[in-house]
Amino acid sequence: MILICYVYRNPMFVRSAIVQANGSSFIDDNYRTSTTAYLRHRQISIIKCIEQHFAQFQGNINPLNLEPLQIIRYENNQEV
Repeated sequence: MILICYVYRNPMFVRSAIVQANGSSFIDDNYRTSTTAYLRHRQISIIKCIEQHFAQFQGNINPLNLEPLQIIRYENNQEV
C-alpha cells in the first residue's frame, strides 16, 4: 500500500510500451493501454527492502543488479 500511495502522490505513471526482441519499444493503443510506474533503485526505504529480499532470493546478488521494480495500473476497460 505504501508504494501505491507513493506513486499516486508523485506523477510517475507513463503509458506502457511494447518492447520488441531487438530492444526497441513502441506504444500501441489497440493492444496495451495500461500505464507503468518505474521505481528507481533505493528510491524510498520500502523499495530498498524489497530489492534486498529479491537479491537474497536470487542468490545474494548485488541489489543494484536487479531490474528496476515497476507497478502497472489498469483502469476499467483497459487492455492488458
